[in-house]
Amino acid sequence: MASIVVSDLEPASAQTSATSVISETASSTSSRRTRAHRSNLSVLIDELNREVRSNSEESVTETRTTSGAEPQTSNWTKIVNVLKAMGTVCSVTCPPMPNRIVRKVAFHPPPKNSGYRLQLDSEQHRFTESAKEVVGKPFKLVPTPMRGLTHHDYAWIMERITATTIKSPHGNDLVVIKVRSRLPPASESMRKQIVLMTQPNSSDLGHFLQPHCINFVQVADSIGLDMYAFDYSGFGYSTGYPSERHIYADTLAVFEHVNKENPDLSIVLLGYSIGTAAAVDVAYRKTLAVQHTNPPPLSGMILVAPFTSAIRLLSSQPTKESTCCFDPFSNSSKISNIDLPILIIHGTDDSMVPLEHGTALAQRLRQPLAPFIVQGADHQTVFGVNPSTFPRMSSFVRNETLVGKSCVDSQPAVRSVIETRTEKSVPVVSRCPSVESLAQPTPIIAPATPVAKTPQLDTASRAATPLKTARAASPSPFVASAYYPCHTPIELAEIEMMQRKIAALE
Repeated sequence: MASIVVSDLEPASAQTSATSVISETASSTSSRRTRAHRSNLSVLIDELNREVRSNSEESVTETRTTSGAEPQTSNWTKIVNVLKAMGTVCSVTCPPMPNRIVRKVAFHPPPKNSGYRLQLDSEQHRFTESAKEVVGKPFKLVPTPMRGLTHHDYAWIMERITATTIKSPHGNDLVVIKVRSRLPPASESMRKQIVLMTQPNSSDLGHFLQPHCINFVQVADSIGLDMYAFDYSGFGYSTGYPSERHIYADTLAVFEHVNKENPDLSIVLLGYSIGTAAAVDVAYRKTLAVQHTNPPPLSGMILVAPFTSAIRLLSSQPTKESTCCFDPFSNSSKISNIDLPILIIHGTDDSMVPLEHGTALAQRLRQPLAPFIVQGADHQTVFGVNPSTFPRMSSFVRNETLVGKSCVDSQPAVRSVIETRTEKSVPVVSRCPSVESLAQPTPIIAPATPVAKTPQLDTASRAATPLKTARAASPSPFVASAYYPCHTPIELAEIEMMQRKIAALE
């Protein structure tokens, strides 16, 4: 048994010694592993340092290359830009025909369905694809609702509009609408006239049927006359494609249609932007027949943001006397041959068609009339945003067109007031009117403090800085200095009310 005890104790000592050996071995192994990890970490750090140094050297080399000579990548960029420019030039100038080039550069029809759709009265479940499908059938325009609006918000506009189609001389089907004014004629001259509007570029009928923007119904109510409007060939649902020749023929066809439907009324053309070229062309063709009928088929013309010609506009030379024989939209050469009263309306901040174009055309009028200049308005906001614009149009239609003059001649007192307003330049600040006051025929002239906080010229500075293109023999321009950046007369009244409350709190 003793031997057994001894034998039992020996393995314990041996186990202790083995455990110590194992621990020493493990410690040595862990130390070796630690040294290995440290060495690996040092190697990794060295590699990172070398990479950083190499990147820094490359950046320095690239900086030196950029400061000295251009890198190779910029040469490829230049080549790509040159190829793009060549492709653009080829797409515009090929084929090298002036009419094709003008069509590609000048006209930008909006996408179909962006403004409105056509719907037959007999097929309420679908929309048509073009005006050709509704020819000779009753149909209606369905405006494309803006965000947050429904078709019920357009009911007060669409109930005053009647739509039809006509055929242009080139065989295109044009969408034409008639807008009824809700106000009765304010005078005898207003009963004898009607308005035909030619639209600007990049828009169709639907863009002037929106309730929270300037729309056809507001224009008709503000001027106080019924009016017609239409889509050029290739615009909206009108068939064909847009071109200078087509918009001239389209406007002439709609003019004949309006004259045929209203034989007892004289037409007042209202052109806006590129629509001024179409209006001027029709007036140029019809001016010979004006004096031989009673009432005359054409009584006057209103041009909003007009331009002298395409080449003069691109070259920034509005007063240039001579022009190229291929110059499209040459309003400057046509307007001097039109023996009609013409009212020109332009904005001082118009960067697309500068103010000098409007004043240059005003100097060429056969019947000199002071242009109406809207202080602070640009190419988009000049049409109807200023509260004095539509009253000026209404006053022109009532008193200064051929029909208006024939009615005013029998009233010497009224004629003297009109001549005084035409000859004198009166800087005015227009208060915000209501819908009813916008339709009154006389301009609202109130020398009061402007409610809109916009930079304006005072009377002394405006008198000290006359327009450079104005001639001494021409009437001084009528300047409306109050500019309100909003859309509807109701919004104008609300803004003025809010500004009065803020001023009272201050």
